Amino acid sequence: AKAAPATAAPAKASSEAQRRLRLKTSGQLRAMLDEFSVAYPAGASKEALLSLAEEAGLLERWEALHPPQKKAPSSSGGMADMLFASLDRDSDGSLSREEMAGLIEKTNAAAKAQGEAVPADFFASIDADGDGRVDRGEASGYFERMMAGGGGAAARAAADQQRL
Repeated sequence: AKAAPATAAPAKASSEAQRRLRLKTSGQLRAMLDEFSVAYPAGASKEALLSLAEEAGLLERWEALHPPQKKAPSSSGGMADMLFASLDRDSDGSLSREEMAGLIEKTNAAAKAQGEAVPADFFASIDADGDGRVDRGEASGYFERMMAGGGGAAARAAADQQRL
């Protein structure tokens, strides 16, 4: 008799997929489990729901049917909020040069690719008070200047980074 082919267990989710899954609410996780007919106990904790969804490999299937909606910021304050949400790793309410290094590198590369001038010290051009930290007010001010001036590659790269 021929053996039935083994079915591979869903691969462990990548850290990015795990992050996206952890951002789901308990209600969203229940909806995901319900849609794919995965049973879960009544009153299950969010951790239990997360575990079931991850074990069943549901995130990719869910996102294929319900693509995540990326929201573009509509104001300089919204841009600053998105900047801080993605870069303020220590959650201290300000951005260090180190926290902004990747964004600055991408922004400078985008500006160069468009033939635009790149500031000698991009971080310093945002750090208006020169204290070595960028606060929300300074970030908002930077984005206001970019939006008022039509942006350019540097501003577009900063905005694109926030949409990723």
